Amino acid sequence: MERAGIREITEDEEQENIRTIKGYKKLNRKITYHHIFEKQYGGKVSIENGANLASYNHEWLHEQTPEVKEEINRQLQEFKRQLDVTQIKVTDKGLDIQKSSRLEFDMSDYIEIPLYEDIKESSPKHSFNRAKTKRETMKMIEEELDR
Repeated sequence: MERAGIREITEDEEQENIRTIKGYKKLNRKITYHHIFEKQYGGKVSIENGANLASYNHEWLHEQTPEVKEEINRQLQEFKRQLDVTQIKVTDKGLDIQKSSRLEFDMSDYIEIPLYEDIKESSPKHSFNRAKTKRETMKMIEEELDR
């Protein structure tokens, strides 16, 4: 969220999120997946519907009002669509750094692999069969590749 220009972390907030990691005090940048269109309303786990956020940003985002969340989600989508790309070449004269135009993603030619669509989240009695799900997923991938 900082890189997208959506939020700046204050020094106080940074101090609250500092953890001891491997003996050093660091800002915990554990990454979490944020559903732009919420899962409870049918939002899928996909490239278009997701944003990887630091856990402290994710927690902060869910503390906001619905209107603010909606605006931040719009900004996250815009940031993802307008990813800046830089090309770096090593030449005899040193590094040649060229900032290229914005990268556009063509999502018309991709396959979507559903994640465990047969699991009923409301049913606590459901036992997860990892091997069966893996076989079904591998079969689905092979069928897509054979087309």
